[in-house]
Amino acid sequence: MRLIPLQATANQQLSFTQDGNRWVVTIKQAVTSMIADVSINEVVIISGVRIMGDDFVLPYPYIGIEQGNLMLTVEQDALPDWQQFTATQRLYYWTPDEMRGLNV
Repeated sequence: MRLIPLQATANQQLSFTQDGNRWVVTIKQAVTSMIADVSINEVVIISGVRIMGDDFVLPYPYIGIEQGNLMLTVEQDALPDWQQFTATQRLYYWTPDEMRGLNV
């Protein structure tokens, strides 16, 4: 797993390169939740997906197995909250090998 730095702001876009793939992740505050758009190598993979704590951002296993996946960790059933992004909530990238190890 690789820690992907977040800022404690409600709306942000970040990018990183992993295994030759350029990821662009946009995180936004929705009415009652946080949502994300994810592009890999300038191809939109998913748009407007609700971020659930301690669950993968890309909800379909076949996507994560091929490209890797992202997970926002939270403490004790907390909801994703941008105010906690640098304190108790962190975004991690999981490699395709780590995803295959989960047998999802």
